[in-house]
Amino acid sequence: MTSTIAKEAEMATEAPTTVIRSWYDGRELCVVTGANLRGAKLTGADLRVADLRGADLTGANLTDADLTGADLTDANLRGADLRGAKIHGETILRAGLTWREYLADVVPALLQAGGRSLAEVATPEHWTCHTWTNCPMAVAFGARSLAEVPALYRGEASLFVTLFDAGALPLSAIAGAPEPEQATT
Repeated sequence: MTSTIAKEAEMATEAPTTVIRSWYDGRELCVVTGANLRGAKLTGADLRVADLRGADLTGANLTDADLTGADLTDANLRGADLRGAKIHGETILRAGLTWREYLADVVPALLQAGGRSLAEVATPEHWTCHTWTNCPMAVAFGARSLAEVPALYRGEASLFVTLFDAGALPLSAIAGAPEPEQATT
């Protein structure tokens, strides 16, 4: 007969574990098993190469967090604050899709999927709007809500809106986006 403590220890070694370290001084902040980080305040956290698959990061503050190489497959980022977060090329968003591929291939294709050119959609005017009156998805698809985005693109549009509203998609990072016009003197 196995003791309760032994069973808990065995279960703990089977569950994915993430060590969260301070970005500022490297000290261990906590070890997360099961990765329920709903509403967590992880400002500046070192989450490099963290296994955050399926993590609930709803409403988490990830401002200035380092997510370089983290696996965010199936993570719920709705309402998360990713302003200033370091999401680099090899960070995995889902099913092996890297951040680099997302910015270079998926976002430009999505912004043009409704028949508009990238130059029409990826503009400062639309990039500063976070309502369905004039945001990039509204302009790209002529939609007033996610429900009006064609079903084929709705999943991608949902991910885009989540990342866009979280501040993780600066216009300058979108491959092929037109350069802002230079002021002439």
